[in-house]
Amino acid sequence: MAKQTTEAMDLQQRMAVIRHDIDQDVCEIVESTRRAMDWKNYVRSHPFAVAACAAAAGYLIVPNRTQIVSPNANELEKLAKRNKLVVKQKPEAQVEVGVGGKLFTLVSNALMRAAFSYVGQKVGSVVDGQVNGSDKSSTTSPRPAAPR
Repeated sequence: MAKQTTEAMDLQQRMAVIRHDIDQDVCEIVESTRRAMDWKNYVRSHPFAVAACAAAAGYLIVPNRTQIVSPNANELEKLAKRNKLVVKQKPEAQVEVGVGGKLFTLVSNALMRAAFSYVGQKVGSVVDGQVNGSDKSSTTSPRPAAPR
């Protein structure tokens, strides 16, 4: 009988050790997964490779420049026959704005941003006041007396 209880106790002890080891293994797996999913870890460990990948991705994403062809009369005739002739007019020249116009645009944009910021702050304070006011009224209302 004593042999069975010692075997049972040994089995329970081994199971407890295994459970403890499993907990540690799971914690290590979670931490290593967290590190693997953090892009900053890759930038710290391989900065040149990340920069090269970013440059390659940018190169592949940006479209090629359109080629402007100035064909002669024979090429125009060939393109017209193949229905690939596209005629675009030159865009109209834009009027250059002087320094005064640029300064006016800069100042007016700054004033508009300041006005929107001011209005946003006022609306936020009004909304905050209404929310806080409704919270205070519900929390400070007297409770009805309990019947005796």
